[in-house]
Amino acid sequence: KDLPTARVAFADLSSAFAKLLRVTGVPADYEHEVQEMHCPMFLEETGGAFWLQHSGSARNPYFGSKMLTCFDR
Repeated sequence: KDLPTARVAFADLSSAFAKLLRVTGVPADYEHEVQEMHCPMFLEETGGAFWLQHSGSARNPYFGSKMLTCFDR
């Protein structure tokens, strides 16, 4: 019901999960390549927010259909 709060929670979860995968790696039996993407505009005062996704076209979860393919790395 509170999209701004959900976005912040997703950013926190994504950051923690990305750190875990950097240390442990993606499980060998996982069938997809995983990309770490960055949205510089969400939480821009703290350097932006990251998310993980299957390789391919960017699907920015922070701004949805308004900026679905926006990312900077």
